[in-house]
Parts: sequence; structure tokens; C-alpha cells
Amino acid sequence: MTPELIAAVKERVALGYSDEAIRTELSGAGYSSEVINQVLSVARGGEGEASAIPTVAVSSGPGTTLPGVGELFSNAWSYVFSRLDLLLYLAIPAVLLGVAEVMTDDIETAAANATVWSIVGLLALVTYVFFLIATVYTVAFADKQEVTFQSGLAWARKSGLGLIWVFILTVLVSMGGFVLLIIPGIIVSIMIYFSQYVYVREGVHGLGALLRSRELVKGNWGGVFGRLFMLGLLAFLIQIVLQGIFFGVIATGSGNLTITILGIALSQLVGVAFTIFGFHVGMGMYLSLASVRPEAGVTTDAWKYKTLAWFGLMLPVLGILAAIVLASLNDAREQAVQAQYEWETQLQENAKERAAELRNGGLEYSE
Repeated sequence: MTPELIAAVKERVALGYSDEAIRTELSGAGYSSEVINQVLSVARGGEGEASAIPTVAVSSGPGTTLPGVGELFSNAWSYVFSRLDLLLYLAIPAVLLGVAEVMTDDIETAAANATVWSIVGLLALVTYVFFLIATVYTVAFADKQEVTFQSGLAWARKSGLGLIWVFILTVLVSMGGFVLLIIPGIIVSIMIYFSQYVYVREGVHGLGALLRSRELVKGNWGGVFGRLFMLGLLAFLIQIVLQGIFFGVIATGSGNLTITILGIALSQLVGVAFTIFGFHVGMGMYLSLASVRPEAGVTTDAWKYKTLAWFGLMLPVLGILAAIVLASLNDAREQAVQAQYEWETQLQENAKERAAELRNGGLEYSE
């Protein structure tokens, strides 16, 4: 709720508008009943009560307020540092995965332990995905009383596959948008950005989660995109600096396995911290959008996203076919070059033999 909204309602109160008339107007603009009750209470109660209601959000669309970039940034990092348990749980399999990759590439250990470390890497990957699902659930309810990671694990066992399916659909639809060119891909990706939070908090499954996300973003696309772009850029720059330091440690300790593993652990820890940071940023914007549109509307154009999903599914298939065709053309070109080389070599050999025959014939004639 912004000061501008409070001022507008106070103006209507001063003009003699009834509460019912104000409610009807605000509801038509997309405000939730909770926000309407708060703003009416402030408008009727005077300036003294306004301070009790947060006004830090930045308007980003009709009837919707989104937190500002600074607020999202600080809140997300505060959450990360307050939930070091999440950081630790998610970092353990990530570090194991990185160490397994190094060990399988190490010449001294590859011969004897490559299979063992490959199994360790596979188990670490599966564990990481499972823990990541639990983390999404835990962060998604960060606005309520603290949710334990164990509760997240229990939810992941029961509903994790549904979240994976929503994620797959999100990727396919986004890829389908990029098939149509970059701009449509960016637009679609932002529209369905909140599908995972919709699934976790509202229980909307499959394609419905993507359509509900689109409904939330409508009228607020610019605000969502701007915040994601700015926060993504900040996170990228910070992460690049930190990761560069840790990769420098790895390079400095080249040949020293202990230093290499330490560098991997620190690098993965930073990556996990930014993953949790990103989840919290998305959750903060989702809550603001959902507060204005608390219930999913009826959608009649799901076929558009289904079509995009099929486009997205065809993209890797076309990529594989293109790779096969290019590989075949490359083989044919190499074979042609090899045949040309052999032909030229044979010509040279024939020329040498002919020259030798002529020299030998000349000697015989002179004798």
C-alpha cells in the first residue's frame, strides 16, 4: 500500500464517499479485501495510524505493489544468513558433486576409483535435486512461521515429482518462446516465472501453474522484469568476483588435492547461497502479486502454452538432427579432402615413377 493510494482514499472520504462505494472502486482496480480494509482504516483513522502499515513497496502495475529492488535484496540476504541450515544441507551434495568430478578427472585416481567416484557423483546429484525441492518449499513459506528443512523433505517426498513436472513444462514453454525469437522468449519466461511458487503454495498442478503465474504477472510484466534484471545483474557481478577468487585458489593449488577441494567447497557454498537468495526474491514478488489476485481465474487459452511446450520439445530434437546432419557433412568433407589428398599423392608418385623411367631410358640409350 502506497502513500498515493492512502491519499486518494482520504480524498474520497472527504468528498463524502461511503465505504461501500470506495470498496467497489478499489476492488474493481484489483485490490484485495485485506488491502482495502487497511487503507480504509488508515483513511478513516488519520495520519497517526498510517505508520503502522508498511509503505516501502513500489507501484508496478494496476492494483499491484511490488517490493523495491533494495528491499528484495536485503530481505533475501537476511533470510540466507538466518537459515544457515539450508545453506549447509544444500551445500553438502553440491560439494560432493564437485569433488567427484575432480576425482574422476584426476589421472592418479581415475584408473582405480573412477567407477566409485562416478557413483558418488550420481548419488550426490540425486540428493542435490531432492534437497533443492525441499529448499523451494521451505523458502516459499518464509513469510509464515519458520518451516524446518525436515518439513521440506517430507513435502519433497510426497509432492516433489509434481514440482519437477512444473519445472520441465516451464523450461519447455520458455524454449518454445525462444524458438519464435529472443523477445517472445523473454516475455514468456517472465510470465511463467512464478509457476513453482504457485504449485507449492496454491497446489495448482502442471500447466495450470504456468497459467496462474501468467495471470499474476499480467499488468506487472515491466516491474517484474526490471527487478529480476537488476537483482540478477547484482548477483552475477558479486558471484563472479567471489567465484574468481575461489577459482584462483584452485589454480594456485594446482596439484595439491586439499587446496583444490577447499576451493571447490567455497565455490559451491557461494553458488548455493545465491540459489537460496534467488528463491527468496521470487517468493517476495509472488506474495505481492498473489495478495492482489488471491484466486486463480478461469483460463481458456491453455492451448497457446501447450503449443509453445511442443515447440520447446522439438527444439532439442531439431538440435540433435542438425548435429547429425552437420556431423555427416563434416565426415563427407573430410572424406573428400582425404580422397583429394590421396589422388594428388598418387599423381606425384606416378610422376616420380615416370621421371625415373625416362632417366633410366636415357641412360640405356646413351650406352
